[in-house]
Amino acid sequence: VQIDRTTDEVDVGLRYADNGFTLALNWYLSEFDNGNTGYGWQHPFTTVPGAETAELAASPDNRFQQIAFSAGYAFATWDTYAIMSAAIGEIEQTEPFLAYTRNASLTTSALPRSNLAGSIDTTRYAFLLTSKPTKKSRVRVSYNYDERDNKTAQDLWNRVIADSFISNDPQLNIPYSFERSTLRASAEYKLLKALRLSAGYDRVNKDFDFQEIDEQTEETGWGRVRWRPLDTIDVDIRGGAAKRDIDSYNEMFAQALGQNPLMRKYNLAYRYRNFGELTVTYSPTTAPLTLSLTGMRTDDEYSKSQIGLTSGDELRFGADLSWQTAENTTIYLNAGSEEISSTQIGGAAGAPTWRADYDDDFMTIGAGFVMRNVAEKFDLFFD
Repeated sequence: VQIDRTTDEVDVGLRYADNGFTLALNWYLSEFDNGNTGYGWQHPFTTVPGAETAELAASPDNRFQQIAFSAGYAFATWDTYAIMSAAIGEIEQTEPFLAYTRNASLTTSALPRSNLAGSIDTTRYAFLLTSKPTKKSRVRVSYNYDERDNKTAQDLWNRVIADSFISNDPQLNIPYSFERSTLRASAEYKLLKALRLSAGYDRVNKDFDFQEIDEQTEETGWGRVRWRPLDTIDVDIRGGAAKRDIDSYNEMFAQALGQNPLMRKYNLAYRYRNFGELTVTYSPTTAPLTLSLTGMRTDDEYSKSQIGLTSGDELRFGADLSWQTAENTTIYLNAGSEEISSTQIGGAAGAPTWRADYDDDFMTIGAGFVMRNVAEKFDLFFD
């Protein structure tokens, strides 16, 4: 098989800066060209007459282009900086389709259209504000919006299975789209020379097309303590809770996909999570060593799911040691363990008929070294 692929990229921009003000405008283009439309091969096993050879489409030609704009300004008051950005883009894919099958003995219907005529519009904009209202405090607020609007048309497709028979079960292609907006707010205060306190709130909204739910909202509240009791020790503690909620679950849509209408996909279902993480770092002043110890725990509850994942716990520990033996050489060791426990309830239709408890344990041990600028031209890595 001969591979013949080319990607061309163009990135052009203008940037202006003066007295704390910055302005930028960019245009980006990416074109992918595949010299092969598909790959054919002979079946190695006995098959039905006419299906001795098969064919698979190659990655299709496509184009993406985007215009992006950003502006920022530094205010003298409270050492404040604000920046905003926006970008719009388009993805296109019009590579001609292959036939349903190479099997000439099968009489297939005509393809609904000669190519996907795929078109996706992308929109992104963001805003960030940071400020220091007092010498010991800092606040940060950000907002991001990301949209993927898949405008590809829908058609019914009557597939051919393994080049052997027609499915006679026409199916629609599903042009998934989504909108996602993220709001983050946080504040930090330097209580003592060696102690910093911070807290924050995050809110993520997601809107979906052609999914079991239309809208999903996740809110997270967290607190953090950073303590440096000695010049050689850093302690970082972070914890909080998160609630992911949904507007409603479309049971009819799920049933149309052949699912139990009571089933809730874990990534779309209601979830309440508690989490905590501790990191201790030791860096002696008398040696070029760094030792880091980490512990993390999460506890998930899917209390509104009758079929599907109902709970999940994760416990993780890790240790990393880094030793700079020379100016250009570093040796490192790491070890970690992870325990994941979850409970799932299932059933083919209607009420649950079975339950499964899962326990997964992982142990990882690693070592290696890095030597940079060997003979002034090479870096040497071992892991």
